Amino acid sequence: SVVPKEDLLNAVGLQSAVFNAASTVGPALAGITVDRVGLPANFFLNAISFLAVLVALLSLRSTKSSRQIKRPKLINRIAEALVTVKRDSILPWLLLSYGVLLFSGPSLPLLLPVLAVRNLHISASDLGFLFSAAGLGAVLGAVAMASLSDKVQKSPIVFGAFALWTSSLIFVAFSNAVLPAFVALIALGMSQNVVGTVTSTLLQLCVPHDQRGRVLSLNTLLIHGRARLGDFPAGLFISMWGPFTAAAGAMIVGLTALFVFIRSLALRSF
Repeated sequence: SVVPKEDLLNAVGLQSAVFNAASTVGPALAGITVDRVGLPANFFLNAISFLAVLVALLSLRSTKSSRQIKRPKLINRIAEALVTVKRDSILPWLLLSYGVLLFSGPSLPLLLPVLAVRNLHISASDLGFLFSAAGLGAVLGAVAMASLSDKVQKSPIVFGAFALWTSSLIFVAFSNAVLPAFVALIALGMSQNVVGTVTSTLLQLCVPHDQRGRVLSLNTLLIHGRARLGDFPAGLFISMWGPFTAAAGAMIVGLTALFVFIRSLALRSF
């Protein structure tokens, strides 16, 4: 309701760019401070940084509403959101692909430390720069989506992002040098941000206004729920077989995206 529909993709991309900017600088600074002052001091500095957030939250003033709104049960609201998504011709396929990406692709906090020790043999500061590479890629992807015209067909961009994500993760898994891994992580962050931005935009455009918040919560559930569930088996497999496990996860994502793209005519044409 704040942004016109034709500008929604650009607005989501701009918001994502601002959000991911911190993930570009933060890991690099953390790596440097770990090398200089150690882990305890690094955690202490991180804790201090949250004071600004707490001060901002304490300064907020909320207005109490006199109306008592009767809300349905949580399980009923989730069920309504799922039914709304199921009725659409694009969203079920897109959420399936995005969910498989989040579940099967190991998160970088799991993958990169193992890669740094077993393949690259680098210091904490270099590891921080690798994390920053993914953040930089996410910012670049967000800026690209923010500058994209609303009239451009989105399906080739989404499928291309899935293909780039798959290939870059495989490349990261087999990297033995810092520079190639850095470049591949930029591509990885960029592609995942593109998929996430398009998914978030379509979740707002393709559903009724009264269901928008509930449907968007499914996206949050995917990001913070299914991805964390996937981290458990991914962590187990990475500890057993090393970074090469990421290549298997990437293949699952790539094959799922290809299957969805072939099966869904609506997704190919949007």
